[in-house]
Amino acid sequence: MASKDLMNRLSKRLEPIREEFELSLYRKSLELIEPQSIDDGSLFWRLPNRGLRNLHKFFLGDVDERLRFFIIAHACRNHRVATRLGQPVLEGEEILEVLRRCRNPTVSDVTERGFIPPSTPILPLNRRRLNTAIRTRLGTQFEEKVDVSEPNERSYESHSGPWQFAALIDTRGEHSQVQLEFEISMGMGDLTLSRQLSLHSLFGVCGTSWDLARPGEEGNVAELVGEYSFFMLDLLAPILRNLDPGILPEEVALAEKEWKEWLTEVRANRGDHPRQID
Repeated sequence: MASKDLMNRLSKRLEPIREEFELSLYRKSLELIEPQSIDDGSLFWRLPNRGLRNLHKFFLGDVDERLRFFIIAHACRNHRVATRLGQPVLEGEEILEVLRRCRNPTVSDVTERGFIPPSTPILPLNRRRLNTAIRTRLGTQFEEKVDVSEPNERSYESHSGPWQFAALIDTRGEHSQVQLEFEISMGMGDLTLSRQLSLHSLFGVCGTSWDLARPGEEGNVAELVGEYSFFMLDLLAPILRNLDPGILPEEVALAEKEWKEWLTEVRANRGDHPRQID
């Protein structure tokens, strides 16, 4: 019977590297809080996301309170690092309440603060045009990978030493127009350094979804996707260059081979339709 023992062992060996990465990312993102949160024209605020637009209106005219909010949100999001550093762990209920209010604004927030109501429709974009524009924008530094079973979900990959940096882009548009997040790995399965990364998730406020773009703006959306992806690559590449996992490529290849066999067997036992594992 197939197993994933090798994958499990390699993943366990990655734990100290994950902690080192988490600490470096915490320190690096801490430096970004003030410039990104205070500047109304920063990359952080330009994301076409209704919850984020409402959050900006919530702190409109109160720069000090805005900065305080993000310092606390960042600390709550990185509570594990703060604990290891012996720093006090802050309560996040205040942050959660503000975020809930911005994602599901009350009638008074809509009328008095100008919040975007939750009933605002998400307009469909031209996916073919959007994906083509994104491919063109990212093609200089990323290699596109497409899963034939998920034709609207794309992975754009770049490498830094043993690490694979991937921008995961979903344009299926069921609840948003674009979903964008980043993943760092050195192989398949559990050989992941970090998942679901974004500038916004680092600040502890939301994922990177897009729901306010208008039809005809596909080129502008692709331009912003590119700017966001290059920003994250520039942020993370220096950290990755200093991280040595101490795992040989041959070990990764062997673990992946065993893992594929295990996964195929698991799916067969569940009665799943066969699917090629790339």
